[in-house]
Order: sequence, then C-alpha cells, then structure tokens
Amino acid sequence: MTCHIHEKKDSDCVLCVPKIQLTKLIRFKFEFSLCENIDDLINELNEIKKELNYLKSINAEYDQGEIDWHFFDIETNDKNLIKELQNRGFYDPNE
Repeated sequence: MTCHIHEKKDSDCVLCVPKIQLTKLIRFKFEFSLCENIDDLINELNEIKKELNYLKSINAEYDQGEIDWHFFDIETNDKNLIKELQNRGFYDPNE
C-alpha cells in the first residue's frame, strides 16, 4: 500500500511508521567478570567506553535502576537503526 500523503510505500514512510522503544541493559560487574589481569580490565574499559560513546551518539536516554542496573532507551522508526540496535543487544521492553 502507498502512503497518499508522502507517495512512498507505507512501510518506507517514516511519518507513517510508528516509533518503537528499544532498551538495553548493562550490568557493569558482569562486564569485568572474565578479566584475569590489568590488561584485560583496560581492554574491557575501552570496549565499554566505545559502547557508551555510541549510545551517546544516537541520543539514547540513560536511566539507572537498582544498583548496577543501567538502562539505555531509544525511540525510533528507522528500520536500519532498529536492526542495528537489535544486533547490539537492544530489545523491545513491551515484548
């Protein structure tokens, strides 16, 4: 079906497709559980920093839950971003 307003296929029209919320939970104590030495800790910290910079770049909202429960949320209707976020461990909290 074609969007009569935007002349695009409905599923391709970002104005016609509703936004969905995706969430990612990070528990930092688990991020370090496999580290065996200082180099492992430094490497893991660098990976965490990269992930946090990515979350910042997509304007993910941050919410701290209980101790060491860190939630990152984003609402989007961009199909490519949704797929990328799901590949990065985001999930739909309503499912």
